[in-house]
Amino acid sequence: MSPFLKYLFGPEAYWLLVCVAMKLLGARNLPPTEEGSRWLENFWTWLPLIAVPLTFAALFTPGVSRGWLMARIALSAAIGVCVAAGVITGHIDYKDTRNSGVPMGWVMATIYGWAMIAVCSALAGIVLWFRNRN
Repeated sequence: MSPFLKYLFGPEAYWLLVCVAMKLLGARNLPPTEEGSRWLENFWTWLPLIAVPLTFAALFTPGVSRGWLMARIALSAAIGVCVAAGVITGHIDYKDTRNSGVPMGWVMATIYGWAMIAVCSALAGIVLWFRNRN
């Protein structure tokens, strides 16, 4: 596989697409409405639960160095979940005192995302170890 293709279809590109998708979804809440802001809050939960585990699917593609790819996945997911949650947080506006708690959604999504990275890394490591053992 050429070096260009490694990054074109790698975890970095995946998280770039996730961040662009969050930006486009956040743009739907302009001007900010309460219903739109509540809808965007759901993505604080979906990012760690769906987007992070999907990153690890790249480990099961043939012809890649698993050790280096695991590091790329963990780093890109750690940065990507922070950026994507930040993009969503930037589009949430209730226009009242509830805005003071909105940044805690970013903190929650980031912490849950990092915890999911740790769990998925451990599970992927165990699966890859068992597959390579034979």
